[in-house]
Amino acid sequence: NIKAGDKVLVQGTGGVSIFAIQIASALGAEVIVTSSSDEKLEKAKELGASKVINYKTHPDWEKEVQKLTNGKGVEHIVEVVGGSSIAKSIEALAFQVHIYVVGFLENMEAEVNLFSLLAKQARIQGINVGHHRAFED
Repeated sequence: NIKAGDKVLVQGTGGVSIFAIQIASALGAEVIVTSSSDEKLEKAKELGASKVINYKTHPDWEKEVQKLTNGKGVEHIVEVVGGSSIAKSIEALAFQVHIYVVGFLENMEAEVNLFSLLAKQARIQGINVGHHRAFED
């Protein structure tokens, strides 16, 4: 449900994230990307990212997301890290929007502040990788 004008946060610069950057920017979304590598962030810009955050330089990257969106947050997050990242993702969200959990590089378990989740009325949805035909469709 990503549309032109939406703000999308993509974590990292791995395969899933690179596709997410390209697809979201092709749909007209403003894409914010996080990575620990400035070199990879530059590549992300070439692929369609509007803004980038180095999470080594900015460990509180969720606050940087809020700054970049003038305190509004993002409508969609492609969450590939899992673990403690989920709580930060919730803080980076706008109101009544989505986190799509595609992976869990850090950890399969997460501690979540339920008040933040309820206050944002966020939806967290698990996404599985599909088959080739679904991708083409």
